Amino acid sequence: MVAKEISLASNNAGVLAVRAGSNAAGFGALAEFLDQLARKIIQGANDINRHAMAVSKLTSNTLRTKNAQDQYVIATQKAHNAEFVSSLAANQHKITNKKRQEDEAIVSQTKRLGRCLEDLKQEIDVGKVLASMSLVEASQAGKDFTAQLSDNARNIGSAIQRIEVHVAKALSLLKKG
Repeated sequence: MVAKEISLASNNAGVLAVRAGSNAAGFGALAEFLDQLARKIIQGANDINRHAMAVSKLTSNTLRTKNAQDQYVIATQKAHNAEFVSSLAANQHKITNKKRQEDEAIVSQTKRLGRCLEDLKQEIDVGKVLASMSLVEASQAGKDFTAQLSDNARNIGSAIQRIEVHVAKALSLLKKG
């Protein structure tokens, strides 16, 4: 998982910052912020997965309900002159209400999913700033550690960009649906 890459890189950066001493003191603090960010991203991804699974389950149930609703309509049309056709009306009404409730639940759950994606997008924006700050701090760490800390900062930035692409794609798909 990409967020774990951020966490590992920030832990590595923290160790390197300690070795670099006072020249990289700012990098140690940034590493802690990045580690917190990684935890938030992991939690956000878990929330998104949970909401996406709920939407999927609701959608499957709604399709089954819609199929039952369609079958009642067909049965009612075929039996329009039958003596007990009116007995279908009560169940047809129940199914129609159930379908409406399921549709509302899908909309509600989809909105929650969208909010989670937007929250994660904000965390990514913070991550991009922290990755940039990490590059600046790495340049001040002294020649023995600058290259390693710069590589770490770039790896963090790259991981954040990959997450950003996924979140943007998910938001785009959600808005189309």
